[in-house]
Amino acid sequence: MAHSDIIFFNLFQFFCFFNILITAKSETLFVRKLSPSLKKLTHLSLYLHDILTAQHPTVAIVPQAASTNQSQSSFIAVVVFDDPLTMSPDPSSRLVGRAHGVYVLSLPDLSLTATINLAFTKGEDNRSTLSVLGQSRNLARLRELTVVGGTGVFQLVRGYIQVSTYSYDAKTKNAVLKYDVYLQHY
Repeated sequence: MAHSDIIFFNLFQFFCFFNILITAKSETLFVRKLSPSLKKLTHLSLYLHDILTAQHPTVAIVPQAASTNQSQSSFIAVVVFDDPLTMSPDPSSRLVGRAHGVYVLSLPDLSLTATINLAFTKGEDNRSTLSVLGQSRNLARLRELTVVGGTGVFQLVRGYIQVSTYSYDAKTKNAVLKYDVYLQHY
């Protein structure tokens, strides 16, 4: 092997090894070192617009079997939704994300069991999500749902949401819900 080939081969090995080190380091850059002192407390005040009857509804009742209405069970409906989240109760106010989810509505207290993902699309929370589970008794003035996880800026989140009805139109069945979100995250 010629002297220049040996030098080239050694340089090639060095750059391959260096590239492996750089790649290994960069693959772990998305992981943050966590310590209890890095925890943040965040309060978000959001409005969810539940639109059942309009030109562009955001809520749909899942089709039911014909026997559902004659059933002895206390379940009324399964509902899916893709509701806008805004900063104020005005539907034309700044859109900050969407609430996607499913809930099961049941009697006698019109409670619902909900699975919700709050997907943020604006600001520093853009592309972050919160995963929410819980039971909400719709006849209560103030309800609570549990925040069980999150992504993006809400990694390792935990918290809760206080839900209240800001407005409800009995004729159209459209509602605006206020979500006071309290979070502890890194």
